[in-house]
Parts: sequence; structure tokens; C-alpha cells
Amino acid sequence: MGSKLLIKFTCIILACQFSNLGFAQDAETEGEANGWSLKRDKDGIQVFTRDVEDSKFDEVRGVMVIEARLESVVALIRDGEACPDWADLCEESIILEEVSETEYYGYNLNDVPWPVSDRDAITHVTWWQDPDTKTVMMKAQAIESDRVPKRRGALRMEDSVTGWEFTQLEDDLLQVVSTGHIDPAGPTPAWVTNMMLVDSPFKTMEGLREIMETDNYADIEFEFIQ
Repeated sequence: MGSKLLIKFTCIILACQFSNLGFAQDAETEGEANGWSLKRDKDGIQVFTRDVEDSKFDEVRGVMVIEARLESVVALIRDGEACPDWADLCEESIILEEVSETEYYGYNLNDVPWPVSDRDAITHVTWWQDPDTKTVMMKAQAIESDRVPKRRGALRMEDSVTGWEFTQLEDDLLQVVSTGHIDPAGPTPAWVTNMMLVDSPFKTMEGLREIMETDNYADIEFEFIQ
């Protein structure tokens, strides 16, 4: 993302720039205090990783602040058809069964660069809002399921969990946090693991931010969001 787009995206007013700078410093301090190690800090996006007990794969956390409505970002995450437009590696994302506004089962197919096999997963997705902070959270847990037959050339991930956390700040700013602990299944070269762990979350955050610069989800509301 170029510098002109970054300036357009972030606050132009000097006071807001200082505010974002303060947030970035707080996020880094908070991350280090909880065992996170900063791996990338670029264009207003920070990506951290940390060890996970009894796992050879690290957990990843992305953090940024954008100017957006909370409901609009939730609508984008729920819009499976739009997934390839902003989420890195996403080739397909569909809702298989919608239990309620805050719970559904989904299918995701990730297009991983050759020569590594693509990855897919069936997930149980839940949304909720903290009644005190009003922070909205999402958790997508991969599950064992035959709802979608395994695809030729793709490995099924059944041990992974990803999530989103959105907190409305002052001046129409929104704190966005993404998390993930993924077992890619099968033998995966180190360069691909690194891409999925740091590069892919970073590009996904960039894509989300760019979509939020449009008005595509400006008028969407959800009953569970107060």
C-alpha cells in the first residue's frame, strides 16, 4: 500500500497522527507483556507472533486502527463472496448453515502458491459482543466434518482457530485485531509457513482496510451489536 493511500486512510490532522502513534506504542507494549514478539511494523499494521505450548506452530496477532463503522467491518467478514477480494490466499468462502446471526458453519478454500497443496477447512463460527466494552469478537474453529467432500489437490485443516476483535474508539476510529493459530496440515516448507504466519495476515489487514475505504457496507446493521 503506497504512502498516498496510507495518508488518505489515516488521520490527516496532526493530533490524530499522534493519537495513532500512541496506540501503536501501547499495542507493542501490551503485546510484549503477553509474550508476543513484534515481527512486522509497517504502514500502520503490526504483526506479532508467540509460542504456543505443545505446538510446533506459533500463534499470530495483527493489530491496526482504521476509520470505519464496527458494523461495516463485521458485514465484510461475514460476506463470503467478497473474501477473495481482500483476504490473502482466500479463493472461496461460503456459509454452509446459518444457525443464527451470531453462529454459522462455513467452508473456506485457500489458494496456496505452487508447489504446496491448497488448504481448505470447515469451520464453526461464533460472534459475540462484550456488554461492558462493546468490543465485538469472532472465533472460527476448524472442525472435522464431511459437509463438504475433500477436494482433490487440497489438504483439509482440522486443527486451527482464527479470530477477529473490533473495538470502536473515539473520532470514528476502529481498533482491529486478528489472531490465528493454524496447523497447516501435512509437510509444509518453512518459507510457506512464514508466509502464512506473517505475510498473509499482514496482506489480509491491508485488504480489509482498503475495502473499508468504500461505502459498500455503510448501511448494514446487526441485532447483536449495541
